[in-house]
Amino acid sequence: SDMSKIIIGTYTGKPEDGIIEIPAPGIQPNTAIAINGDYNAASEAYVLGVRTPNEGNTLQVMVSGIAETMRINYIYRKS
Repeated sequence: SDMSKIIIGTYTGKPEDGIIEIPAPGIQPNTAIAINGDYNAASEAYVLGVRTPNEGNTLQVMVSGIAETMRINYIYRKS
């Protein structure tokens, strides 16, 4: 495998219920993604799931709840 195509990143923000869009240059639809979320224990936010839209270079991360600050770690393979 070509390790130069593996993208590892972290998004940090203050999410509320809904979808966070994270830039993911070179990602293709239906790409396998590894993701996890860390958050302040006093908050209620957590990652529900992630998907790639049919077009564009973004990961769409579904979040439930509200967090002061949330860190989302992700890995994907660029085409």
